[in-house]
Amino acid sequence: MTEEFKNWDSADYLLTDEDFEAYLEVCLEEAGGDAAIIVKAYETIERARRRLQPLSVPFGACETLRNSGQPAISEPDRESTCL
Repeated sequence: MTEEFKNWDSADYLLTDEDFEAYLEVCLEEAGGDAAIIVKAYETIERARRRLQPLSVPFGACETLRNSGQPAISEPDRESTCL
């Protein structure tokens, strides 16, 4: 039997501001002054925040898509705000 492994991404488990704060606190403690670890922690938090934000649509984009006659393109697992 072959074992399957997935890449671990901490951003998948950071869902609230409290999660972000706790994650950053632990990373700062473990970093011991290593700037690369601290930068990586901030990047992970930013990635988690982007995943949690709703997809924004520029003003007028929905009307332009409706008038173009072409279907709207949306990201997987996100609902389009163009109705």
